[in-house]
Amino acid sequence: MSASAVAEASGHDAVSPSDLTDERRRYLEARVVFTAAGRIAEIKAWRCERLWSWWRYRVNEDRAVGYHEAAHAIIAELTTVFYVHQISIVATKVGNRIIGGFVTSSTSPNEFTPAPLSPNLPTDSQTVARTCLELGRGWRGALREYHRLRRQAETLVNENWPTIRAVAKALSEQRELDRQQFLDVL
Repeated sequence: MSASAVAEASGHDAVSPSDLTDERRRYLEARVVFTAAGRIAEIKAWRCERLWSWWRYRVNEDRAVGYHEAAHAIIAELTTVFYVHQISIVATKVGNRIIGGFVTSSTSPNEFTPAPLSPNLPTDSQTVARTCLELGRGWRGALREYHRLRRQAETLVNENWPTIRAVAKALSEQRELDRQQFLDVL
């Protein structure tokens, strides 16, 4: 997929990686880091928090989604590019699929009314792939960016694991957190 096709698919103007402004590059890098952090934390939770017991899989699946969404939220706030407004682990039907949870964020700390979830909402993997393609030159550059930013996300998840655990615990108890409840947990 070419950079222009990626830009068109993601709703952004076609920009070659060398034409990216520092602000746009910072935004895209933060987007990859906070998007990748969700899956990284979910895998870490399955391994470290012993969520893998076969007989408790259904209960623990909700907890894993809590870790996933908590990591998105914590890392989004840490990048100082995004502000979290809502976190939810309530399963929601979007188009033909069901998502386990979501984080609503924006680039402004002011209150805002989120738009309804789009049926074409990309998965985390799709978002990371498209954004890395926009950052890199061709697929090799995209892969290089992905590995660099994934390492950064892993580091942030490991450094902030106690906070991610606290937010995940609050999510498992309350199912949804607004901005104030999220900040209270921090």
